[in-house]
Amino acid sequence: MPQFTTEYWSKTRSRVEFFPATLPPDLPVSAVKAYVFRDSNLLLANIASRGWDLPGGHIEANETPEEALVRELREETGASAESFKLIGYLKITNEQENEHNKKYPKESCILVYKGYGAKIDTKHGFELEASESRFIPLEELPHVHHDWNEAKAQVVAYAFDCQ
Repeated sequence: MPQFTTEYWSKTRSRVEFFPATLPPDLPVSAVKAYVFRDSNLLLANIASRGWDLPGGHIEANETPEEALVRELREETGASAESFKLIGYLKITNEQENEHNKKYPKESCILVYKGYGAKIDTKHGFELEASESRFIPLEELPHVHHDWNEAKAQVVAYAFDCQ
């Protein structure tokens, strides 16, 4: 099994570790992320609060992770996918409570999915949460993604190779 670099999110004072998995872990699930590829390009959304990033977000009350994934993908990018596959999760460990993490448990996770057969609907009839969304060539990600690092590069490579 590949080893993944641990990230540190300074704003939330959180250690973030990626684990490949096909089943959700025994942790509270706070959010979802989608890795949606077209050839050697990854779908990103330019969201005012965070810049160019993967589509995804928090799970709302009475919503399954998969429903949240479909909703977030549509709200942020106008896209839909034929199918999704759980490929892993980001384990979030908050090392010290602060204003940015106090609503989350000390340990939680973000489920990570790969989307297949994506289509972007440009006539969706509503305003997207992102100012722009597009498929970015993989080699451009270090120059485009708002918080690019080695850990993210490893997960993108893993997601790209997942069948």
